Amino acid sequence: MNDIYFYLDPKHYGAFPFPEPASAHPPVWLKNMPSMNEEIRKHQWRGSNTMKVCSGILDSISMGYIVFAHCDFDIVTSEGQYQLETNWPDKFVDHFVPALSEDYNFPEGHKPIFFKITLPYRIKTSPGTSTLITQLKWRPEINHKVAEGSVDTDDFYSDLHFVFSMADNSRLTIKKGDPLLQVIPYQRSDWKLHVEAKTLEIENKIQAQYYNLRSHKLFGYFKEFWKKKEYK
Repeated sequence: MNDIYFYLDPKHYGAFPFPEPASAHPPVWLKNMPSMNEEIRKHQWRGSNTMKVCSGILDSISMGYIVFAHCDFDIVTSEGQYQLETNWPDKFVDHFVPALSEDYNFPEGHKPIFFKITLPYRIKTSPGTSTLITQLKWRPEINHKVAEGSVDTDDFYSDLHFVFSMADNSRLTIKKGDPLLQVIPYQRSDWKLHVEAKTLEIENKIQAQYYNLRSHKLFGYFKEFWKKKEYK
């Protein structure tokens, strides 16, 4: 098993929420959603499963760790300017000169500036691993949009900072303990691309997988093919 360490200055230790496995904090909409759509189920069995039982969605939501805000703060943008409102004594919000990202297509309505927040952590991971800093998965309610990046955290003990954009002429309000971003460690390896015509052997394997999947009324992929991923 690989390890990930979040190193924290002793003066901050215990003063605010620690990172936790993303699997422990599923989105509210996911918890509230039923596993089946009863209206569709009245007319047909297949196709009535909702997003709640989609393995791809569940895996992406559960990958890595969630990092929470260490303090209350507001970022207010107006007329090309921004202002930080917080009682936190250390500077932790900065922005990049717009010219550095002038060719980037920001989300519609967003101020064409990248902000950067530096959190009071440094990350270290096991040899041969890196860390993806990214947007919380499947969280449309998150108002800031993280521009993801990857760091080789096995050799470089990176401070935990992330870059994001926000809507122009608006106020981004973050409370202590609010989820900010998702941190996903991964094993580095080399890959080689192959594009080939399907052979009869491959087609037979695909058909066998299909019938194994359909041999279960529910959760066929989980029962036959899914591999457990642990983030403790």
